Amino acid sequence: MVAESHDVIRSGAELVNSASGRWLTRGEIDRPTVILLHGFTSHGRYLQQLADYIREHGYVCALFNYDSYLGIDTAAVALQERLRPLASTLSAHRGFALVAHSMGGLVARQFERTTGGVLREPLRGLALLGTPNRGALGGGQYVSYMLDWSDHVAGIHPYARHPVCRSTVQMLLGDGARLIETLNEQNPAQPVSLPVISVSGGLNTLEWGKGQGGIGFRVRNAALQRLIGEVPNDGLVAESSADIRFVIRGATHVNDYGEYKKINHTNLVRNQAIADILVAWLSSDVF
Repeated sequence: MVAESHDVIRSGAELVNSASGRWLTRGEIDRPTVILLHGFTSHGRYLQQLADYIREHGYVCALFNYDSYLGIDTAAVALQERLRPLASTLSAHRGFALVAHSMGGLVARQFERTTGGVLREPLRGLALLGTPNRGALGGGQYVSYMLDWSDHVAGIHPYARHPVCRSTVQMLLGDGARLIETLNEQNPAQPVSLPVISVSGGLNTLEWGKGQGGIGFRVRNAALQRLIGEVPNDGLVAESSADIRFVIRGATHVNDYGEYKKINHTNLVRNQAIADILVAWLSSDVF
């Protein structure tokens, strides 16, 4: 995972066919396409199991790998650049949907807000898993915990760990362009123009290295809970931030699946009940 993230930092964003591991080409798009976006400091391989499951239900699946430190808007532009050569083929096969985890959901929303021309017509829907749609709380200390959690789930990254990068400033609502606030200001006054769904978890505990029941585990989670300051949350993102209905009228939010109270931020992309929710949404609302 560290090497893969390092490669993205050095070589740039890429759109990878989840079945082959190679860059997605026009010749591989013969069905509706689902593009999965990872979150902050992560990599598309973290979404591989979910991509495999969605693909088995009749979709082409691609993983968008990007340097998550450069900014939400930068990632959205990179996704536009990777998709533009594929636009006509995507349109000919019923378009594409974006399924995104955590910060990746903000990239998806920025992509939707800023994309026009040949990519606008084939965009069919957005699914947001544990996305901080109203930003994150707690300042630099919160980000430090986020990076520690990321080291646990994705491997320690020696090349890019920096708590004051552009993406964290945006997620903490400290950027001059007010990216997240602008996303939210432009949406509530009008109904959603395409299907949007958000899914949250309700277990307010994160994994922290080894010894999950140890005192360090409990202390870190207690400190993070004080910073979040709201229950329920998924251990990292508050329910009121994950619920897209707070900022987009007519969108859908799901938190009534049976295992909601057992699922934290890490496992939103690893839970089969959530995968089934996404497959049903893709079939009934999107395609």
